[in-house]
Amino acid sequence: MATDMSHHSEAIGWLNDFVTEKVIDETLKDPKLKDMKKNEIRSKLCQCIVHMGDLSAQTYPWRIAKEWERRIAREFKQQTIKETKLDIPVRDWMAKTDLTTRYKNQFFFVTHVVKPLWEPAAALFPEMEERLSTLKSNSAKYIEIANKKA
Repeated sequence: MATDMSHHSEAIGWLNDFVTEKVIDETLKDPKLKDMKKNEIRSKLCQCIVHMGDLSAQTYPWRIAKEWERRIAREFKQQTIKETKLDIPVRDWMAKTDLTTRYKNQFFFVTHVVKPLWEPAAALFPEMEERLSTLKSNSAKYIEIANKKA
């Protein structure tokens, strides 16, 4: 499934290879693979686009991005409450609800998870550059606010 985070690194690697034309070069080397690879490339590209949509909340203007962060933080908090009741280990970063910790976590997520996916995509589709720019701006706001509150 394209939204499964266990395939995230693979998606980033494939997109980077696609942007640098490694995927295309491999296909062109063997004419027998050409038609078969076209469908595989289309499918993989569609999966990457769906994955990007799943991780797109922080590419929107600040007002929308921070609302998504707040909703996800609330969801994580509710999850930790249920895990505690069921005696399941709770991830510390999910349990902390203060704004400083949340925003530092969000900065990490945006910088190390979302941005590496969006950078090759913006190189492939220049129309997405504005979204990448907004993502970087939001990331800077998260860490700036977190550091002020600390």
